[in-house]
Amino acid sequence: MDYKKYLYEGIVNPIIFKDVSVKNDIINNESRHEITWFCQDRSVSDEMIYNLLDDEGINILKNSRDYLSKVNGIISCGKDISKLFDNEVFLSLLVELNDYYYYLNGEQALKFINYCIDNNIDRVISSFNKLNEKSQVYVINNCDMSSFYYELLVGSKLECSKIIVENISSLDNYSYDELLSIFSKDMYIPVRLLSGR
Repeated sequence: MDYKKYLYEGIVNPIIFKDVSVKNDIINNESRHEITWFCQDRSVSDEMIYNLLDDEGINILKNSRDYLSKVNGIISCGKDISKLFDNEVFLSLLVELNDYYYYLNGEQALKFINYCIDNNIDRVISSFNKLNEKSQVYVINNCDMSSFYYELLVGSKLECSKIIVENISSLDNYSYDELLSIFSKDMYIPVRLLSGR
């Protein structure tokens, strides 16, 4: 755990993590877990993480070996890393990760899904369906996802599916298998949606 040699000084002076040699030592460490351990350490503050993973740090991360494993470790560290979601390079790394979105909170998930929509990334639906239920509900309530309702209804979590069902006009275009998937969610389906069936 090489990062620990910077920890005492970093607690007193978090600016140390803005130093390029420190960034390289932690982010480009031989152990792909070094940055995860750094982010998970209880004595590491959010400010230290943001200093390490500023624009320059995120670019170092992007060019490092095993960067997707490192990104996964960062997003699942349990700290408030919401400011990282203001960085488009970091968001592009999340798109490449293409998994493990369960740990994103609502605000993070909203920024990520908006990034996917704004950049015409074709994995909006699959990315959305990998979010946890609370984050799905937060996104569906704070982002116009109506153009995706058809696809989202089948794969989304129960509470999100309930919101979608209240906002669609028909189930006519769903296949038999898709309808089975929807009905298996054990939720109320309004009669108005069943009239064509």
